[in-house]
Order: sequence, then structure tokens, then C-alpha cells
Amino acid sequence: MGRENLIELLELRLLLECNILSHALPNLRKADASAAEEVLNELEKSDRSQDVSKRGKMNWEFHKGLYLCANRPETLSEIEGITHEPFDLFESHMLHSKEFSLPKRSIASFCDYVQRDPAAIDYLSRHIHQNIKSLS
Repeated sequence: MGRENLIELLELRLLLECNILSHALPNLRKADASAAEEVLNELEKSDRSQDVSKRGKMNWEFHKGLYLCANRPETLSEIEGITHEPFDLFESHMLHSKEFSLPKRSIASFCDYVQRDPAAIDYLSRHIHQNIKSLS
């Protein structure tokens, strides 16, 4: 899969994930946000140079945990379909890029947003845009 295809898939994710998160936030409980934060903390602790597939699964577990609250199974299925296959390629690209990192502050900020504020949608949008920019 080429760079242009990865960018296209990230653009689709941008549309679908921001939409599903907007439907999930009203249903999100504190326990859901806490579980997501735990997954992100584990993801942050994992070594970027190791098992890319495992990191991809953890990343999906984080997103899926939030998106399940939207009660939109078709959208979730589409997101899952465009997330899994290219993740290994994208993560492999990012391993060699100095531009990509998810600092602790970003994780804490996102989890804080998710618990209290629809600004999480804007945060997610900026995160995906950053990933697109890194491929451009």
C-alpha cells in the first residue's frame, strides 16, 4: 500500500471517527473513559521498536472502547475495516519518523477531554491530521 492510499484511509478515519465519537460522548461513562486511559497508558509503555501488531491491537482496543458507546455497529465495522490492515504499514512508517510521538500530556489531555468535554472530537481530528501531515 502506497503513501497516497494511507493518506486516503486516514482521511476516511478522520470523517468516520469524529462522527462516531460525537455519538459516543453523550453515552460515555466515567468507567469507559478510565478503561480507555488504562489502554493508552499500556500503549505508551510499549516499546515502539517491538511488536507493531500488538501495538495496533492496543490502539484499536482504545478506540473501540470509546466508539462502542455510540451504539453504531455499522460505522464501527467500517472504521475497524480501514484501521487494521494499514496500521502495520503506518506504524512502520512512523517508527522511522521523528515527527510522530504521543507525549504523556496528549494522553492525559485526551482522557480528560473525553471525560468532560466534546472538545475530544477536535482533539481526535488534530491527532489524525498530524498523522496525515507526517505522511505528506
